[in-house]
Amino acid sequence: MRYSGSLTRPELSAGSLADIAFLMLTFFMITTQITNEKGLAIVLPQPIHAPVAPIHKRNLFTVQINSADKFMVNGEVRSSLEGLREEIKTFVLNHGQDVTLSDNPEKAVVSFKADRGATHRAYIYTLDEIQAAYYELYAEAGRYIRRSISQS
Repeated sequence: MRYSGSLTRPELSAGSLADIAFLMLTFFMITTQITNEKGLAIVLPQPIHAPVAPIHKRNLFTVQINSADKFMVNGEVRSSLEGLREEIKTFVLNHGQDVTLSDNPEKAVVSFKADRGATHRAYIYTLDEIQAAYYELYAEAGRYIRRSISQS
């Protein structure tokens, strides 16, 4: 027996497909967390618009890294930075006693330069050593101030 009616396929309404896609897009935008890369937390000095006084060579302590991760500290080539902290602390706290070191802590400048080919690891290691020297100087100065206040 034949079926006398026409064979039609049921249609699927595509009108709500756009609504579903929009709802899914909204859901994923709301639930996704985008992380922000913070980078290095370094406080840079404010730009100075006045002319900068020249730095006397005696008050300049230089640290450089080349593309082969070799270090040069005050013109001396090194393979490691052993003792750099103590050298910086001695340089800064000289107070004019040694004529080859800085005049006083306010005039002392530590210059750090890295070649473009230097590795990130060497750069961060050197920066950490320089900052550690200054943090130790600040800690010693704080202890000295607390001692003098407690004695008076």
